[in-house]
Parts: sequence; structure tokens; C-alpha cells
Amino acid sequence: MVRKALLLFLLTISSIVVCQNRYMDLREIVTDSAGIFNADQLSELREKLTVFELETTNQLVVVTI
Repeated sequence: MVRKALLLFLLTISSIVVCQNRYMDLREIVTDSAGIFNADQLSELREKLTVFELETTNQLVVVTI
């Protein structure tokens, strides 16, 4: 019984790991993979987030998928 439960657990975990999607690398403070923002909006958002980081030492990252 324990073996069956362990096997079921391992199969469940392995299927979760295999099914996960790979997302784009975070190379910038804003990664717009979904293409939601236009060039001006991206520039403005990057500028605001950079100022926020400099003023607060907190970093926010925006990712669209």
C-alpha cells in the first residue's frame, strides 16, 4: 500500500514538473511577452520603475505572458 502511494506521488510530481511552461528570461525591468504595451508605454513604465527603485531601493518587475 505504501509503495502504491509513493509511486502515485512520484508520478504526480513528475507530471507537474514536465508540464510546466518555460517563460522568457527576465532581461529588463519590463518583459512584455504578451505584447500588451506599445513602445512609448514600455519606455514610460521602465522609467517609472527605475525611478521607484532608485528612490526606495525596492525593485518591481513587470512580466506579461
